[in-house]
Amino acid sequence: MTEITGDLDTVCLAEKIVPFLEKWCELLRSDHRNLPNQQNMWRYKPDIPAWVSPFIWYAGLSLSDKPGIRQALSDLADLSFKKVPGLGPLSVKTGNACIHAFALMPGNSGIIHILRQQKRAVNKTIRGTIEKVLQKLASRDNLTPGALMEIGIPDFGLDENGMAAFDFGEYEAVLSIENNAGVLIRWIQKVSLKTLKSAPVSVKKEQAAAYKALVNRQGEIKDALGGISRTLESAWLEKRTWTYAHLTDRLLNHPVLKFIGRRLVWRMESGAKITDAIFHEGNWHSPEGIIAEIFPADTRVTLWHPILVAADDVLCLS
Repeated sequence: MTEITGDLDTVCLAEKIVPFLEKWCELLRSDHRNLPNQQNMWRYKPDIPAWVSPFIWYAGLSLSDKPGIRQALSDLADLSFKKVPGLGPLSVKTGNACIHAFALMPGNSGIIHILRQQKRAVNKTIRGTIEKVLQKLASRDNLTPGALMEIGIPDFGLDENGMAAFDFGEYEAVLSIENNAGVLIRWIQKVSLKTLKSAPVSVKKEQAAAYKALVNRQGEIKDALGGISRTLESAWLEKRTWTYAHLTDRLLNHPVLKFIGRRLVWRMESGAKITDAIFHEGNWHSPEGIIAEIFPADTRVTLWHPILVAADDVLCLS
């Protein structure tokens, strides 16, 4: 399809495809409202034709940087996989097309959207499809699925403190990640510098699109943190390893993922020397205190586990 559309104005195409995808979203919303909820009633599934899928794939492959495309695909995936009691997901084939569209996005930039669907999925078939797509992407780049997620998660425009400010006229919204990995939006009235309890009604009404984009960004950050947390939970059993350079780049200095990476204890192995430490306030801390030495970039790193050390050291690192 890219050969056919190569000379076309992609901005113009995006302006056409966004409402096209939104119309299918509205169809699914309407069907979800009107479908029966009882197990033994007549069965009906929305009939989204097969020819829609190529447009979904193309949107992911060539238009993902255009306004509205990512949100339209994300909404369509959400609705396609939405479950109706007694009937199952509304349209698995359309949802799967969205998953593959996310996988086609350049530079693994669609990983965050796949993580969102993985978190929401309860259907075993859908979860299996998502896992296969992630495994295929990882194999293509000679990575593990965990490493793929780490390099595919963007910084979401956050600064080194995990914060970003957004202008809403007389109000400012501050999006931030807290030390407990919670993601908050604080609303501040510029003139009085007063912090509001919730988003102003005027912002929700008069700047609805910008407000929705901000809330969606908050949700994506939560999905990113949740996805990495689930990956790291199994990393020790899977015997995953990092180089020190990869660890610092992906999990200690990343504006988002550092709120997970800096809460964990790591084991560094260089030659015969083994060091267990946690990174806190700019320094590595071991049971013996602050570590002054600099670890070589190729130092082998694994997740620490309390069964590896004596009880006294567990208390020091906990």
